[in-house]
Amino acid sequence: MATKQNLMGMGVGPILARRQATDPQTAAAVGSSQASAFQIGGDQYFLSFTSITAGQGACSLPAVGGDNGALLGDDYIINNQTAATLEVFGPTGTSISISGSNQSLSSGISLSIHKSLTLYPITSSSWMGFLSA
Repeated sequence: MATKQNLMGMGVGPILARRQATDPQTAAAVGSSQASAFQIGGDQYFLSFTSITAGQGACSLPAVGGDNGALLGDDYIINNQTAATLEVFGPTGTSISISGSNQSLSSGISLSIHKSLTLYPITSSSWMGFLSA
């Protein structure tokens, strides 16, 4: 898959390049709450967390809308490669339909060791998700 830089180098506009590129990235989870969590960027569609700060481990999804936010229907894949549970938060007031119920993203969703979560914003305050087996 092409990176954003490669696509823009071929003359593709930055917004289209942002959407077409995958750019898998690794990250370290930090913080223990929504406010102190690692902030996922609007164009970070594929994140694999490879380390967690001792006693902490959280990430937060981007808000929907704006030039740097998530767009409706964007797909975000979050993978936990660590030896600890990762807490996934969303913007204040958002919920996620996952595992047969609506859960508040403001209070976080626990992503177990070596699990993946695929998320899609379907409205400005509602996300849909799929948890790996």
